[in-house]
Parts: sequence; C-alpha cells; structure tokens
Amino acid sequence: MDSGLSVLWISRVIHRKGMYNIVHSHDYFHFAFSSIVNEEEADANAKCIERPLYCFPPNTPHGGGYFCGGGQGINIMFMVEDKAFEKMLEKFPFELVPLNRAHEWLLNQIVELCHRPGVDNGLINVAVSYYLRLVMQDNHELLQPVGAGSLSERCMAYIDKNYMHSITLEDVAHHIGKSRNYTSSIFNNTVGMNLMEYVNSVRIKNACAMIAYSGIPMEEVAYCCGFTNLKHFGRVFKNVVGTTPVRYRTSHATRDCKFKGDEALLKMPYKEEDDMFTYIVDAQKFIKWRTTEEYILQAPRDED
Repeated sequence: MDSGLSVLWISRVIHRKGMYNIVHSHDYFHFAFSSIVNEEEADANAKCIERPLYCFPPNTPHGGGYFCGGGQGINIMFMVEDKAFEKMLEKFPFELVPLNRAHEWLLNQIVELCHRPGVDNGLINVAVSYYLRLVMQDNHELLQPVGAGSLSERCMAYIDKNYMHSITLEDVAHHIGKSRNYTSSIFNNTVGMNLMEYVNSVRIKNACAMIAYSGIPMEEVAYCCGFTNLKHFGRVFKNVVGTTPVRYRTSHATRDCKFKGDEALLKMPYKEEDDMFTYIVDAQKFIKWRTTEEYILQAPRDED
C-alpha cells in the first residue's frame, strides 16, 4: 500500500492546566490529538484548547492558546507526497470530529508501534495514512459538497487560502464564476467591507502571528503575507492594527508564555510521565523526558 506520506516524528506528551502553546508555523503537516480530562476554563476571555483533533497544513499559523485541563497528547509531524491526499487533509475539518474511542485506541496502537525494535519506517507511514483516511471516511458528513456556501463565503475561503499570493478582484470573480462588478457588490453587501479590505485584514492577521511570536525579519513577514514591499506593508499594518509592526513586536514579547498556570503544578507527580517521548522516524531514535517541567523547559522559545 502506498501511504502517500512520510512521518517525520511522533510525540507523546503530558498536558498540564496552564501550558501555553505559542503561535507558530512550519513546513510540514502537524496532526494533534489532545485528551483533556478537565475542561474548566481558567480565563473566560482566553482561547482554550479543548477539541480532541487538529490537523494543521504546512505554513499555517496555529497555537496561541492554553490547555484548560490536564491530560495526554499525541503529535504526528509528516510530509505528504500524494497531492490528492494533501488536498483532502487541507480541507477536512478535523477540529469538528467528535471523540471516538475506537479511533483513539488505533492512534495509541500506532504510538506503541514506535516501541517495537527495528520497526520498518514504511509500516509507520502506512499506519498513520490509514488512521487519517479512516477518520475522514468515518466523518465524511462533515465535508460540505463542492460549491456549497454563499458566494461571499466562497470568496473569503479563496482569500484565506491564497492571501500570501497576489490577489485581485478579477481573480476572486473568476474563482466564483461571476463578473467583477457583481462579485464586488455581493461581497460589500454581505461582509460589510470591500474585497481588498478583507484581503488586507487576512494578511495582517497572519502577519501579527508571525511578528508577535517569532524573530522572523519584517521583510520576510511582509513577503510571506502577500506584500511586495516593506513600506506598503508597514502602512497597511498601521492602518489595520493602529501601530507599527516594530512596536507591535515589542509589545507582544513571549518569553514568559510557555506556562500560564501555577508553576508548582509542573512538579507534581504524574503517573504517565514516563511515557513522554519523541520518536524520530528516520533515525529510529527516542528522545525522552522525565517530567512535564523538563518537557516545557526543553522546548525552544521563539525570540522576541
């Protein structure tokens, strides 16, 4: 069986209430399973991670929330060679999938597979591919039919996916099969802003994540978010956010954002902590941590 993907590494981690996941992105897929046993929110105004499944495509900013309860998590990082499979993963709403004990059991079996001496890398690839396809197949009703949704929603979906490239009103009109004037009118009337204002709002939202939680140079941030020059980027950023990109970065330092709860909780006994590890597939090597505290402290912090 051709798996269509290559697993880079698999991690099993322990979640503590108050653990914070900074906004970040990378050039591979990130599948995450979180089993939260206590979902009491510590702060009603903060984003709380509580859904069981996520699958983040490459170069997609994610994170920016804390764990509102304790539990275990499994992370799988992988690359996809099969373009059709890649498109399926990108559009499937994993975050809407309800917790399924059979799927959870299968995922844990894949993790246990990593512990077998001399396990074949291809077997891990096939197992992960089978698991992801099974989840999508068993929850196919979550996918909207092609072309579903209002015209304005289709416009926004196109912009959300392509904001890093040059986008014109003509591009969006062609995508939905309507005239330029009709597209502009329907978008203004339903969204409450013109189409290019929405494009800029999406670009700046993603720029904010890159600026606040990384040390990426401003020129690269501008380019990655669809701006052709730094001066134009700075002008649009200030118009949308109300301050300059440099001042925004300074005011959003994240050196203390790895743990937002009671630090004493990090040192409490936790019976599953011996299971914390990252398995590097190509090297067939384990990196293990003894405690939640060690796991948090070893994680590299983004520069301000």
